[in-house]
Amino acid sequence: MEQHDDAGRWRLCWARQPNRAFPARSGILADFPDLVEREVALGIRPGQPFLLMADGRPDVDVLEFFGSASFQSLAPGSQESYAPDIQLFLSFLSVQDVNWRIATFEHLAD
Repeated sequence: MEQHDDAGRWRLCWARQPNRAFPARSGILADFPDLVEREVALGIRPGQPFLLMADGRPDVDVLEFFGSASFQSLAPGSQESYAPDIQLFLSFLSVQDVNWRIATFEHLAD
């Protein structure tokens, strides 16, 4: 079986849809029965994409981008296609030990 190193890789997640069954992939979620309320308080809409850093923490600025008016104004299909692209770029930077806040055009060109 081939092993892949996910060190530095950002994780793409989707906010839960309150009326849909949710197969939890982690027992940690059981510790947060108020997860939907927490997401609402942070302005995360049901079904909204968001990214977590490799260590499982959110980057507040990246999280705010997904909740921004400019991102929210995109068609749902566009949001769904942009999110993995952003994940790929942030992961690319992360494995090179480059913080996205100091990334240059050359990093994007790579």
